[in-house]
Amino acid sequence: MNSTQKSWLHWQLLALIAGVYALSFFLPAVSIPMRLGPTTVDGKVVDPGGKLLPPMRLSGVDAFRMAVETGMAPLSRAGVAWFANPVIWLGVMLLALRKNVLAGLAGLLAVGLIVVTYVLEELDSGDKAAHHVGFWLWFSSAALLSVVGFALWLRDRMAREPSAPGAG
Repeated sequence: MNSTQKSWLHWQLLALIAGVYALSFFLPAVSIPMRLGPTTVDGKVVDPGGKLLPPMRLSGVDAFRMAVETGMAPLSRAGVAWFANPVIWLGVMLLALRKNVLAGLAGLLAVGLIVVTYVLEELDSGDKAAHHVGFWLWFSSAALLSVVGFALWLRDRMAREPSAPGAG
């Protein structure tokens, strides 16, 4: 593979990651269960609430906007998951700069943030959010970033190493 082909492949893979990430914003990402809170009149609880309401269904962009507008606490589960976004952005920039191993590490960190949040959500005994295709595409963009970063790093490393004697 010549250098022009390598460069073209690099940019195609970068576009694939960015496209998957962007697509995740426009598809349903999560349905958040909602419960009616207690109703108080003059400081006295007249209805304990607790009634389950229809879940709030958010697209990727709605979930992103909600996280930004509500200023999610950085150490909340949703806050930890949201921090995968700037890590993905950083990884894409590193990949564009051909810092492939750092891009792969950024992708791995983003995957870790998402997985930890997902596992904690599943272990919670309360009402659970339902994850939809937008969430899984978002997760896939982080996983793709990691795989592509490490694969391109490995390809470049193997290309620099001299071939073994007698190898064809």
